[in-house]
Amino acid sequence: MQNQSGETTLYVAAECGYVDIVKELIKRYDMGSAAIKAKNGYDSFHVAAKQGNSDILKILTEAILELLMTTDPSNTTALHTAASQG
Repeated sequence: MQNQSGETTLYVAAECGYVDIVKELIKRYDMGSAAIKAKNGYDSFHVAAKQGNSDILKILTEAILELLMTTDPSNTTALHTAASQG
């Protein structure tokens, strides 16, 4: 389920830095649903990288390692996103 901006519940929790909620939600997500991109082209992993939230990035990679390989509209990985954000 996505909101009008195409954001999933996991995306919103990752963007807002809600670590405990991300921990619970990721138990119910698979790679396909965790990698759903919002209308801005970011998935939950990329938005956590953009926010610089290493705790959420750790939770997501421990649950679904393949999220490391997702890309944004510029074809960059979350590592590139995190680096560009400092």
